Amino acid sequence: MLLLTLFLAAAGTISALPLEKRAISATLFAQGQLYNQYSAASYCPSNDGTVGHDLSCVTGNCPLVQTANTSVYLALPGSPNTDTAGFLSLDYTNQLIVLSFRGSESTKNDIVDISFTLRSYSRCSGCKIASGFYSAWQDVASQATSAVTSAMAANPGWPVVVTGHSLGGALATIAAAELRAGGLSVDMYTYGSPRVGNQATAAWISGQAPAQGANMRFTHAGDPTPYLPPLSFGFRNVSPGYHITSATGTFPTPGDIVVQDGDSVENAVGGSSEDQYEAHVWYYNATTLCYTAETS
Repeated sequence: MLLLTLFLAAAGTISALPLEKRAISATLFAQGQLYNQYSAASYCPSNDGTVGHDLSCVTGNCPLVQTANTSVYLALPGSPNTDTAGFLSLDYTNQLIVLSFRGSESTKNDIVDISFTLRSYSRCSGCKIASGFYSAWQDVASQATSAVTSAMAANPGWPVVVTGHSLGGALATIAAAELRAGGLSVDMYTYGSPRVGNQATAAWISGQAPAQGANMRFTHAGDPTPYLPPLSFGFRNVSPGYHITSATGTFPTPGDIVVQDGDSVENAVGGSSEDQYEAHVWYYNATTLCYTAETS
């Protein structure tokens, strides 16, 4: 979460564009809650180390995942270069294949967070991508892609969902885009994700939906991370975004989530640095609770 810490002071300078006041459906709301809990589960050390075990959160913040019949298909305990971590899980209850990436927990993750030089990205004309986020994905790309393909073959017709919070959201964004580029249909659910590339990259990823899967990019209250790295560095957001307006610590309703296009941030960033941090770690629930418990 170093990226958030570095840029908290700059949050007040972020440009604002209007929000569209459209609430999301009850179905999308429920899906957002489920995949938020899958993101939360990636912070629990017990879920990223052993293939075959069921998912659980010792802190009790992923009950929808914990009560489902799940099995870890690929464990990502932390790659050697960038400490990219998470898991690929089979959800037999909901008939889903879920790839979840953990947010920042280590010095290697912090280096990824601040390595936001835009590098050339060959997927589209004029595309550029954050060097750190892309390197972190490349660290596990072969493993993850192979596992997703294998899981799909073993469970035909099951949707593939990629999710993550904070740094994990950035990795999920890139992973979903890359898997789609390989011909797969993938839904993307991210929470408090920073921007991953320039306007061309954001437009390319945005344009993959809905034909190749949904783009559900959640933001919350005064969390500034989704608007970083800043526009002045050449970065842009994937559209659409879904902004949770309810207060930190309060479980939202479908009416508390409004649609925003790209870099719209009106009423999205504000309050003290502590308020902004708390907004970053609360999405539907205390998303990083396993990490907080581990380090307290």
